[in-house]
Amino acid sequence: MRATVIAVIGLTISGQVMAADLRRPAPAPSHVEPQSEWTGFYFGASVGYGWNHAAVTDSFSAPGIGSLGPDTHLGENLDGAVWGGQIGYNWQFGSIVVGLEADFNGSRQLFDKPDVCDVAGTVVPGCIVYPKDVIRWFGTARGRAGFTVDRLLVYVTGGAAWQNLGSSGRVEITGVNTWDIFNTSTTRFGYSIGAGVERIVLGKWSVGAEYLFLDTGTKTTANVALPASLAGTLGAPPGTSVYETHRLSDQIVRLRVNFRP
Repeated sequence: MRATVIAVIGLTISGQVMAADLRRPAPAPSHVEPQSEWTGFYFGASVGYGWNHAAVTDSFSAPGIGSLGPDTHLGENLDGAVWGGQIGYNWQFGSIVVGLEADFNGSRQLFDKPDVCDVAGTVVPGCIVYPKDVIRWFGTARGRAGFTVDRLLVYVTGGAAWQNLGSSGRVEITGVNTWDIFNTSTTRFGYSIGAGVERIVLGKWSVGAEYLFLDTGTKTTANVALPASLAGTLGAPPGTSVYETHRLSDQIVRLRVNFRP
């Protein structure tokens, strides 16, 4: 009899507890803010390789005569390592990321190959010209826009670009002499476009790869007079000068590492 009473009391208490639980409202689901992993300031470094095709044209003229003949055309490939740093800011809206970035880079993109002396379409026997052209540095200021897949960002980019080209020319005639014709440095302004991928790793760090195409127009070395002794040796009229242009287009591939403080 006592056991029966205890069992009834237990069932009654359990029923009351269950009824109280049923009357109690279920807890509201917690609201989780969407993650915005890419929003914010970042800075980093890059290293890569560049190849720059320069279409070079030389024309020769003399006072009172004008052009001495057809232009001389030469294609130069300036290839070499590039390295630098970047700084930027991103805004993330769901899976869409937009941002602004600026970078500055050193370069060893170099052309340094001797060639025969071609003066107005005539090859001069025993004469060698030593042209040297190097992209010393370049920089860009670009916008970026892309989308995220998990922690991967795929983007396109475009904006302004600057390039510094150093050029020098030396002429040597075997058994006669060597002449330095010019040594110039020019900074050109143009545009850049490209695309890249970047992935977040190790918390605030990200790594990626990027391709850029730069076009900074035509660099001109205007009316550089040939030394009188060289002009005389070549049989050119006194005061002969050379007018040289470089048409520049550059392609860059690079690996990047960024940190978001």
